[in-house]
Amino acid sequence: MKILAFDSTAKSASVAVADGTHVLSEFTVDSGMTQSELLLPMARKALEAAHISLSEIELFALTTGPGSFTGVRIGAALVKGIAFGKNIPCVSVSTLEALAEKYLGEFFDMSFVDLFEKLGARFVTKKDNYALCWLGDVSFSLHLATKGGPAKIGIHTNATGMVLID
Repeated sequence: MKILAFDSTAKSASVAVADGTHVLSEFTVDSGMTQSELLLPMARKALEAAHISLSEIELFALTTGPGSFTGVRIGAALVKGIAFGKNIPCVSVSTLEALAEKYLGEFFDMSFVDLFEKLGARFVTKKDNYALCWLGDVSFSLHLATKGGPAKIGIHTNATGMVLID
C-alpha cells in the first residue's frame, strides 16, 4: 500500500512516502510555520524521490496534534481536499503517539517522565507525583499514579486549553 503522510503540527513541516512497511522518501523543513506554502512542493519532491505518482497513492496520513492548531487545520484541509478529489481514504495519527512509537517496544515499562525525557522534553518542574514540561510547542503536565489510580497526561495548548488523557 502506497501512503503519502503529512505532519504540519509543529514549526517544522514533514512529508513522507511509504509502502506500508518502509519509508521510501521523506522531507522535513524547519520553516518557521509556513506549512501552507511548503507542503505541496514537499509532497511533489517526496513522490518524485520515491519514483511514485500521485495516482499510485492508496492512503493519506495526517498528524492531528497535539501541536499548532493552525498547522493542524492547514494539514487537514490539504489532505482532506486531495483525498476527496481523488477518492482516496485518509487516516489521522496522533502526533504524540507517533513520537512515542519508536520507544514503545524498547521502553514499554518506563514512566511518563522517562518517556518524555527520551522524546526530548524540556522540564520546568519535576516532583514526586507531578511534572511540567515542554515538548516542541506544546506543554504537558504529567500527573503520576497515586494509590493505584491511573496516571494522567494534561496537554496544554493556546488553542484548546487543557485536555486530560488516561
